Amino acid sequence: MKTETAIAHAGSAAALAKILQITPGAVSQWGEHVPELRVYQLRNLRPEWFAQEKAA
Repeated sequence: MKTETAIAHAGSAAALAKILQITPGAVSQWGEHVPELRVYQLRNLRPEWFAQEKAA
């Protein structure tokens, strides 16, 4: 998942950080893609964000 997509789903980098219980600074260090373990965490916390992937 691209970082910009995850931020868009959450509404902001700060909101994404709050969902994952990390700092906004950690999110800003990710680069283009969300780290694999954070994607796993998001799949469990926000499965609706991945619903389109399953349909494709």
